[in-house]
Amino acid sequence: MYLPELTIAAVFAAGLALAIPLGRIFGVQLQPGRYTHIDGMRAIAAMMVMSSHYSKTIMVIANDTNFPPLVTALGDIGVQIFFCVTGFLFTRKALAGPVDIPKFVVSRVRRIVPLYLFCMTIAVAIATWISVKQKGYLTFHFSDILYAYGTGFTGYPVGDMQGVSLLGIIGQVWTLHWEWLFYLCVPFLSAIFVKPKWFGWLSLFIVLCAIFQVRIAPQVWLYFIPGALCGLAERKIKISTSAQILLAVIGIACFAASLTSNLVSYGLVEFALCLVGFPCLLFGHRWLLSLKPLRTLGEVSYSIYLTHLFVPAVFWAIVNYVAPQHFGTVGPKFELAMYIAPLTFPLFFVAYALVERPFMARREKGVTDQIAQSRAEA
Repeated sequence: MYLPELTIAAVFAAGLALAIPLGRIFGVQLQPGRYTHIDGMRAIAAMMVMSSHYSKTIMVIANDTNFPPLVTALGDIGVQIFFCVTGFLFTRKALAGPVDIPKFVVSRVRRIVPLYLFCMTIAVAIATWISVKQKGYLTFHFSDILYAYGTGFTGYPVGDMQGVSLLGIIGQVWTLHWEWLFYLCVPFLSAIFVKPKWFGWLSLFIVLCAIFQVRIAPQVWLYFIPGALCGLAERKIKISTSAQILLAVIGIACFAASLTSNLVSYGLVEFALCLVGFPCLLFGHRWLLSLKPLRTLGEVSYSIYLTHLFVPAVFWAIVNYVAPQHFGTVGPKFELAMYIAPLTFPLFFVAYALVERPFMARREKGVTDQIAQSRAEA
């Protein structure tokens, strides 16, 4: 059985098929701009992370925990693409002029925190419900709740609720901590570009921060660098159409090699492939990544990223704790999975329409499409 491959194909096929109809139902509006294909990158990155987690769930159902390298690589590379996109967009923002720090902080909080708090609340509720099903009684530990809500800011490992781990419900929020750290660097980068005389001291500060991060986690922070370098070079790059096609092919080949090779997660070889692959996709031909289904999914990619484990978590609870007597074999488990799977993509759009979109900072009138695109980072 080729369960991982089938799961990956099913996730991408369902996403591409449902994107436009769901986008119309929930009023998703695509923004114009030069870098619309970044939405396509976000969509693919989100579905890669989703495919990785869903593949693991399906394999566990089939009593197979020998996950192939492809399954792990999907999640890793999806996260790496998100980091590259952040590095690119916010380096461009830093280059645009002095950063209004209060306004910048408010915009980031509005963009990230409401959906995060909403999703963490659901995750805590699911974990508590599972705990009740396991133990038969309800207990509360407020320290666990505070620890859970702080995970997206502190970078501490995802905790548990009454003995039920949040890792399989919302474990992916560890990446938000790294996003916040990069945001802290944006005003410093802007100051370097605006006042070159500060370059020496500010560069020393950033280098010291980087050395500190190397001691903690030597791989993860590197993946902001390809995007940041692209942001620095973007204004100087002009490429012919034929060269753009070649770059797109090289970019796809680099990430395909990273997916299909048994590489160390967030290691130097993966970084080298990303360092070549991301600029090639960014400056390469945009047609494929600008397709409307991908752009629509890219608009809701943050919701996809944060909510995609809720349905599998509830499914897992039903199979193991609510009615285990009905799901003793693999067949009934797969049958139930087929029934609840269609709920997954509508959930993303519901979260986007009801929670994420209302809190998005309004774009100022009169800005160019390119600046608007920079401020609409996921």
